[in-house]
Amino acid sequence: MAQPRRAPASVPLDRERIVAAALDRIDRTGLNEFSVRVLARDLGVYPTAVSWHVGTRAELLAEVVSLALKDVTPPRRRRWQDWVRELMSRYRNALHRHPNVAPLLSAQLVSNAGVSMEIADALVGVLSSAGFEGKSLVRAHNAILGAMIGWVGLELAPQSLSAGGAAEAIDRLRDRLDNLDPASHAALLSHREVLFNKAFVLRWESGATNPLDDSFNAFVHALVAGIGVMLARSRHPDSEIP
Repeated sequence: MAQPRRAPASVPLDRERIVAAALDRIDRTGLNEFSVRVLARDLGVYPTAVSWHVGTRAELLAEVVSLALKDVTPPRRRRWQDWVRELMSRYRNALHRHPNVAPLLSAQLVSNAGVSMEIADALVGVLSSAGFEGKSLVRAHNAILGAMIGWVGLELAPQSLSAGGAAEAIDRLRDRLDNLDPASHAALLSHREVLFNKAFVLRWESGATNPLDDSFNAFVHALVAGIGVMLARSRHPDSEIP
């Protein structure tokens, strides 16, 4: 293996520097090209030095997620609805700055390694102050986090993970859409001008290059309204609130 370039003695290797370099590398070349060996070469050290500071690759990636989502938690607001809207916007904005990190979120969520406890604690605090408690608190918490992580992850999903690459995947999708059978896909074809490349499943550009701002805003509005109904029902279980 080629000898790594030695880092300047004035820049000591530490956990913070390693995680920042890892995020920068992932931003530039994506997850598929990322490895501890490549990162070590960027830093001018051996891979064992990186592992000594940050542990396993999975632990390093969890730290990368935490750094990408730093300062996402908004300050408290008078209305819980405004706080939730701002949380979801800040989270989405953070991942639009680091779209190559987005695929990590669902994987890291399995072990909670890359999910900020600060976000979770603030969310529970806001919801409980608004009157959510017991089952309604759990439901609202899960609905918001699941919607926030899932929506942005889907919007920023890479165009292709196959060996053929994004260009080939785009060509396949566009060819498939151009050749839909009018008899079995009449609804899609009748609305193709507004749907194609602007709707999930029907787009060939990732949200990193073609963001779905209008759809995201509508989604957040619907989510907050639905959770508001959930709160009203929990306060008045015998009412006829729809």
